[in-house]
Amino acid sequence: MDAILFIQDLSKKGKIYKDVWLHLLLKYEENKPISFNVNVKFNGVSSSTYYRIVDYGISIFPNFFKNCKIEKFRGELVISKIDNTVVQMPIQPKPKRVVKPKIEVEKPYGAYEEIINYLNLCTGQKYRTDSKVTISFIELRMKDGYNVDDFKQVILNKSKAWLNTNMQTYLKPQTLFGNKFEGYLNEISFVEKNIQEQNYDTVSQATELGWNN
Repeated sequence: MDAILFIQDLSKKGKIYKDVWLHLLLKYEENKPISFNVNVKFNGVSSSTYYRIVDYGISIFPNFFKNCKIEKFRGELVISKIDNTVVQMPIQPKPKRVVKPKIEVEKPYGAYEEIINYLNLCTGQKYRTDSKVTISFIELRMKDGYNVDDFKQVILNKSKAWLNTNMQTYLKPQTLFGNKFEGYLNEISFVEKNIQEQNYDTVSQATELGWNN
């Protein structure tokens, strides 16, 4: 039942999401990794889209499989069972309280990781979350006063504009988080306009078909 609900939820994103994950789950054998080759297009889907489909399925997997976990290692997916056995540990006497000096966190590593993971998710790339080069570009923009949501908006704006075009090669930290960052961020107005236009078209079509009666 978990697998059925999982596939049904994927279908909401589109038929290709369901087809890709059915193909992967059919290859599952207990204690064996599932290999997936992104160099071979799946039903004509680009490798970047294929990566996004795989990453999306991984993100919602825990919602449907409570006793299993899924991890991605390069070109393999590993599904393993979670041991929920509760081990009763002996009660240890409370140690004496030791006052430790406060350590200030100089850099928001969690924010760097969140931004880079979002970049990988949107573009299907594999930038390392501990890359000093990538982090240096993020730090420069953060010093200018930009926050995590600003970075995500820039990534989203340019992914929509450049994926599957000859500009796709510029979906990288050097370009996205460079000197044109502010301009990319403010392109949100154009994205919102497109969404409004799409909504208007949908309402117009519904009116023509008499759905509003």
